[in-house]
Amino acid sequence: MNIKDKPILKIENISKTFQNGTQALQNVDFEIFKNDFILIAGSNGSGKTALMNIIANLEKPSTGKIINNAKDFNINPHIGFIFQDADSQILGETPEEDIVVKTKTIQPKPMDLEEAIMQMELLGHSFFVFKNVDTDKINVVYKRKDGDYGVIEAN
Repeated sequence: MNIKDKPILKIENISKTFQNGTQALQNVDFEIFKNDFILIAGSNGSGKTALMNIIANLEKPSTGKIINNAKDFNINPHIGFIFQDADSQILGETPEEDIVVKTKTIQPKPMDLEEAIMQMELLGHSFFVFKNVDTDKINVVYKRKDGDYGVIEAN
């Protein structure tokens, strides 16, 4: 199949029945191709949110499958969506209020990079904030996806 003929996203026979017996979706099929603009519309209770939650992988369908070919198009395969009425879906007054779950105040301890890596590993964290004894600056050492370490140094 030519990649131009291949859908970025394919929805096959998606059905969703909730535990209380309510059927939100029944045998939904469609394909989305590169440069398509899609609008999901329907009356209240028609299954729009259930479908979007399944596409965004927030819920599993009762039957059917989703085929995500985004990687084949060099497109980020993660799917998100915008709420119909964002003002009624967001609870905080600022993005920080909706995103930040916990704030922690720390007093970075003076140490060298080797000790900071050891502390991070001992704590089982993916990063560690410390005051670099060699530069007298605040640093963040972090574990990279490739298993190596990276360092961010503040001015």
